[in-house]
Amino acid sequence: ERVTIDYLGDRSSARAVQDPRRGWRVQLERHGLAHTMSFLWQTLGSVLIISFIGAVLMLVLFGLALFGAVHCIKSWRRERTASALVGCVLSAFTLYIFVFSHVLNAMQSRQRAPAEFAIVLLAAIGAVIIHRHWLRRHERKLHSRATVAVADIHL
Repeated sequence: ERVTIDYLGDRSSARAVQDPRRGWRVQLERHGLAHTMSFLWQTLGSVLIISFIGAVLMLVLFGLALFGAVHCIKSWRRERTASALVGCVLSAFTLYIFVFSHVLNAMQSRQRAPAEFAIVLLAAIGAVIIHRHWLRRHERKLHSRATVAVADIHL
């Protein structure tokens, strides 16, 4: 959000959106969601779309990270391998930073950056696991089609 407003938007539109007297919160409280979205579109324009796309991509990233973390924890319970342990430690570290970033008023970025890296690693694990499941499922379908095709040739 900050990147799109700071680098892609102009300062006056950012101030208008964040204005405590006429900003997005006041618009939402007084006029509702539809009017607020219209206000944001008129104020920010295409930056709003870029922010929305970024928010969706962050949801995907966090979803993959959650999937990767759950996979690592299940793997640790099942196999007790070093790689599963590393995944569990990454999961615990991410949770630890998340909790303390909400408890502390202003956590510095040097403490958040390693957790963000751990989230990316967990998301990569999640993406690999999903990709493996997808490949297995499609290999079975392709194999069954090939078997049917070979059976048709012999008839």
